[in-house]
Amino acid sequence: SVENIILELEDQISKYPEISMIHIQDDAFISCTLDYIKIFCTAYDARIKIPFIVHAIPVSVTRKKMEVLSSSYLSWINMGLQSGSDNVLKNVYKRNSLVKHFMNAAKLVKEFNIAGKYDVILDCFFESEEEKLMTVKVLIDTPKPYLLECYSLTLYYGTAIYEKALREHPDKVKDCCDKNYLKNESNIINGLTF
Repeated sequence: SVENIILELEDQISKYPEISMIHIQDDAFISCTLDYIKIFCTAYDARIKIPFIVHAIPVSVTRKKMEVLSSSYLSWINMGLQSGSDNVLKNVYKRNSLVKHFMNAAKLVKEFNIAGKYDVILDCFFESEEEKLMTVKVLIDTPKPYLLECYSLTLYYGTAIYEKALREHPDKVKDCCDKNYLKNESNIINGLTF
């Protein structure tokens, strides 16, 4: 509940008064109802009063939610683009948020003057060169400024994408425990993406 969250934050802030920002790691925080976000922001504004960061699924970012959050202490929003290809988003990553949802959300982030940090997945062997270049194009068209975070595709055991890779590209499957998802392949398209 909102009250439990606020109590936990108050507890930590009283123990660590040097805390200057709260980072809400829940990827679906903005997927909560508008009423929940209003209740959260009202309590947060009254009792916490320090900047916070949220993560969001682009399809859940709406004007009304951004109005409420931006009038609170929201400082940063982190969203995943992952790929500029709707085909890859739907059929590889099984995401409901498409490029149009990401672009609409990024425009709202810019409009409400919130800092944006956007995630992209590189080194995806399910993507064609053309699809990888589509990601570059989307990033060029994304409202600036923003911070870009690039990750190398890492396959985790038991996930649908891991099973897909085993079937379609068994030679590409590596032990996720040995992979550094922050280290991307050195190639021209990754360079263009950065």
